[in-house]
Amino acid sequence: MFVLQMLLVQNLIAVKMKKTLLILSAALLIGACSRQTTEEYTLPANAEAGKIYDLSSYEEEGTGRLISEGTLVVAENRELKDSRLIALPVKVYKSFNPDPGEPVFWLTGGPGGSNLTYWPPDEVLEQRDVVMIGYRGVDGSTVLDCPDFLDGVFDHNFFSPEALAQMQKNLAVRQEYWKEQGIDVSCYTMSDVIDDMESARLALNYDRINLLSVSYGTRLAQIFSYRYPETVKRSIMVSVNPPGRFVWDPETIDRQIEQYSDLWAQDSVYSKKKDDLASCVKRVTHNMPERWLFFKIDPDRVRFATFMGLYHTDGAGSVFDTFVAADNGDASGLALVSVMGKFQLKSMFTTWGDLIGKSFADYDPSVDYSEKMKLNNHIIGSPGSQLFAISGAWDIETKDTLYKKPLYTDVQTLMLSGNLDLSTPAEYATEELLPYLNNGKQYILSNYGHVADIMYRQHEAFARAISSYYATGEADMSGYEQQEVDFTPVRSFPQLAKIALSVVVGVLLLITGIVFLIRFLVRRRKKS
Repeated sequence: MFVLQMLLVQNLIAVKMKKTLLILSAALLIGACSRQTTEEYTLPANAEAGKIYDLSSYEEEGTGRLISEGTLVVAENRELKDSRLIALPVKVYKSFNPDPGEPVFWLTGGPGGSNLTYWPPDEVLEQRDVVMIGYRGVDGSTVLDCPDFLDGVFDHNFFSPEALAQMQKNLAVRQEYWKEQGIDVSCYTMSDVIDDMESARLALNYDRINLLSVSYGTRLAQIFSYRYPETVKRSIMVSVNPPGRFVWDPETIDRQIEQYSDLWAQDSVYSKKKDDLASCVKRVTHNMPERWLFFKIDPDRVRFATFMGLYHTDGAGSVFDTFVAADNGDASGLALVSVMGKFQLKSMFTTWGDLIGKSFADYDPSVDYSEKMKLNNHIIGSPGSQLFAISGAWDIETKDTLYKKPLYTDVQTLMLSGNLDLSTPAEYATEELLPYLNNGKQYILSNYGHVADIMYRQHEAFARAISSYYATGEADMSGYEQQEVDFTPVRSFPQLAKIALSVVVGVLLLITGIVFLIRFLVRRRKKS
């Protein structure tokens, strides 16, 4: 009986621990990795394409900023006179200046994320409006949501043939659903998004505009400058994604991790823990344990979470702390990261349809992505691009093939890149896009990663740089100071996993003790 009770306790520990890890994962990922959603938008009565309805203003609580919001109505298919209409949200931060200059149109990253979440700095609002137009397919009345995209996927390792086949099946089912709803998915391309922006410009009575774009949004900015060059005065692109670079190259990821490894070797504290960080990460990745205690470790999810964790330099310490611990025989952090990877994938987007549809612009049917992007002899492979293997299931024609290669443009363009950016490496912009920018310039910031590093690590410096560029065509970069990479983990996943385990075990042992005490008291009472 005692053995049975202990087995029951062990089972309860496993169940409780898994739930605890899920809760812990949710707490760690909330905000940074959670999906972005917007309220539902419906078509105004008797609406016409190209008009903005219900535009009203209010003061933002706590700041006094004046914001105008309304609904832009556009045709789903601009080539059809009787096309169905869709509604998109419009949000304008009004300038403090009664006579403002050309406004700034915001283009956020993704694909699959809302375009309504930017909070512009005062330095920009002092001279111009900042405009956000919802992305079709994500914001507004028609959303390419795919909530069942990952159903049944986690029964297998994430990049296994079985899991990828399940994703393709789920996507095919959802495509049929969209057709039944009367949605023309071929009209949710990047080009269509840009045409929506142009419709908003006209409806808001702006003459010329500036662009501020990040990551995926920089691809939109490029297309904007190709389609409407006379409209765009100046364009600032942060963490630049040239054509073809929705696909991450495993060799480039190796080089980026090796850059981190070089910085690690120069750190007098951390270099003593491992003399070769890149080799440590590769060793663990290629020899990942199947379990920690009774928790299964999915190596695919660990690699995906690792790739995402290295987008920004603040995450590097936590990522490498996990691998160093695993290389020393402690796989607890890997178990937590595996759980987090599952939660991360589930919470990133509901709009998987928008993500896959936009990415399809870079799909090459002659490439076997599941083979080319897998681990092979690389450090972590290219886990993000292994998902690209399912793009072949997107059998919808896209007009974005017109922009598979860069085009020459005279639009004044400033590119800001980080040399430690795994997602949009600086050399891609330098080598593949800058030669096509007749009035372009690039600044590469040392020891900076993806978007958030450049915009928020030295927020005042970023605000000074962009406001000066919009005003004069020259960016004042003097505010940026030399940054060092701090490998101190923001959170130690091995430590968190063991804390969670200790808490759960302690609670269950306490419960078990109480049960035994009650049984003892009951027996004693019966004897008396």
